[in-house]
Amino acid sequence: MLKETNQKLGEKIIRLTWIMLVLTWITLIISIPNTLATFFGIPKVSEMLKVEIIATSMIISIILPVTVLLFVGSDLRKMLKRSRDERTA
Repeated sequence: MLKETNQKLGEKIIRLTWIMLVLTWITLIISIPNTLATFFGIPKVSEMLKVEIIATSMIISIILPVTVLLFVGSDLRKMLKRSRDERTA
């Protein structure tokens, strides 16, 4: 009985870890472009910079975190799967 309870608890912790990981990804992907948009929203800054520079930096600020998180996320998914496989074995 204790073994079953421990296994169920482990599975719930793995699911909670996955949920927290996804929420962290969403926060990171949203926060970087939002910070840049806030910076570019300052009137003096937006008057000094061209629209192309602002648009380019916004696109880069979206693509870069997504790319990094895809690489890191694939490693974390492999680790979670290995952990789950070890518990069931």
